[in-house]
Amino acid sequence: MKVAIMQPYLFPYIGYWQLVGAADAFVILDDVNFIRRGWINRNRIMQNGSEVLFTLPVLSASQNRLISETSFTGDTKAYAKLLKMFRQAYAKAPFAAEMNEIAAKCLNFEDKGVTALLKNQIETVADYLGIKKKILKASDLRPADHQRAQEGILELCKITGADVYINPIGGVSLYEKEAFAKEGIELYFLHTDFTEAEKLTGGRQADLSIIDLIANLPKEVLTELLGCYKFE
Repeated sequence: MKVAIMQPYLFPYIGYWQLVGAADAFVILDDVNFIRRGWINRNRIMQNGSEVLFTLPVLSASQNRLISETSFTGDTKAYAKLLKMFRQAYAKAPFAAEMNEIAAKCLNFEDKGVTALLKNQIETVADYLGIKKKILKASDLRPADHQRAQEGILELCKITGADVYINPIGGVSLYEKEAFAKEGIELYFLHTDFTEAEKLTGGRQADLSIIDLIANLPKEVLTELLGCYKFE
């Protein structure tokens, strides 16, 4: 069983979807503290030739509160404003209609809890990309007094029956292959190959929100992009 574990992000870049696609089961790490000024409620798109940041407001955002205890704003104007931003930014994009439909399905989700809304988003985008995987929530799998850091990840691996754990390349300094091997788990780090990815996109920047790629690329290219990574 190959398992990947990651905090939920708002319309993350292609590397996030590569991680989801590379595993048999994907665990949303929502029973850890909310990270302010991170990627849980914001990301980047291209607008008028420049990178711009988009944000979805979170109620009483605090690093002393768990992600699972946090909610997005209930103000419908915020969602309408973000959808309008996407429509305007990609009005002339070849797959604008598909992007608008996906964005609306994700942002108009009734439950505004961060975990609920972003789990629906992950499932919706994954379905569009042709990724059929089991999506789990850490908050459903273990008690509140769970272990932290590397030990916490090992705990989730054991609970899910993982014999392979896949983590983004940024975790090289956080997780030790030897520690996982002692528990009978192989640890791999997924490194997005941006050089190959940008060949497929025709030079389009591949580290922006998936919104940008969905609006501009056909599904078959998006599927190829999912394979543009290496394991280390």
